[in-house]
Amino acid sequence: MSWDNLLFEFPLDDDARHVADLKAGRACLDAIHVVSAELGLDPNDLMVQQRVTPRVPLPHHTDLALWLSRMDAVVSQPEGAPAVASGLVNRLKALCPLPYEKRRDWGDRPPSELEALNQEIRFAGLMVCAGMGTRFVQDLPNGRIRPASVSVLEFDWQVDVLTQGGQLEPENTFMTIGPERDPVTPEWLARFNKPRFTASDLLRYSDMVHETIGEDDDEKDRFMTKVFAGIKVFNRDPEKAHSAPVRMEALSRLIKNEPMEPWVRKSRSKPDEEDTLMISEAAFEATARCELVDVAGKPGFDRQAFYMLCVKHARKYS
Repeated sequence: MSWDNLLFEFPLDDDARHVADLKAGRACLDAIHVVSAELGLDPNDLMVQQRVTPRVPLPHHTDLALWLSRMDAVVSQPEGAPAVASGLVNRLKALCPLPYEKRRDWGDRPPSELEALNQEIRFAGLMVCAGMGTRFVQDLPNGRIRPASVSVLEFDWQVDVLTQGGQLEPENTFMTIGPERDPVTPEWLARFNKPRFTASDLLRYSDMVHETIGEDDDEKDRFMTKVFAGIKVFNRDPEKAHSAPVRMEALSRLIKNEPMEPWVRKSRSKPDEEDTLMISEAAFEATARCELVDVAGKPGFDRQAFYMLCVKHARKYS
């Protein structure tokens, strides 16, 4: 069907405008929704699949099982991604829509078919990576279709992941993903200071991290817990999901290096445990609002600025 013929299917001016936007390559999500509904198509079929960033490598079947036990996911094959055998793609796609009740225990008991699938994926020199993207979803029970942020699984070449896109030596055979290497430049600070938080935002994020993190979790498990917590609390705002742990880590470094009483005190119920602290609401208010600055090469808070924000917001709780 030509564009001119397609216009005849939309007699209303507003709808015709959406077709014109599609033809000109400047379509918005509303235009895709309107046109797909008229043609009886899935709106996701009209969207150009693009690579999601950042992506989290899931090299082992246990990593993939843990991700699917916490998140609904779709499989994407964007332009520029490796060519993957349709059998591998279809088998992974078949696992994603399973009901949550069947997937919720996969973190502890990964299914055998997922282990077998991941072995074939790795044998082909590939690796599954996860990220967040935009897709149309259907709300139940009213059936309303809307765009939403969803978990997206993509295939990458193992060598590209293990060498971080060629930045490491080709002989690197381990997943040695260290802390973020970006220098704390003015541009970096501006990017992480841009998202706006409230104390309740960071309280919800902190509570979710502490509820799901285990005492015996290693660094990798703790990282995954923070990733999931950020996605769940700020699922519509990936910038917040990325910035929240930076602010909480800045608070931890400030508490470690500076006396912050009365805003942060040791717990009276567990006075012998160094890591058990009572953080006041005013301190969370300050953490949400204080400007991130360069403190010895790491993002942190200026003690005086943070302390004054605590004083200012303490009045709300007194």
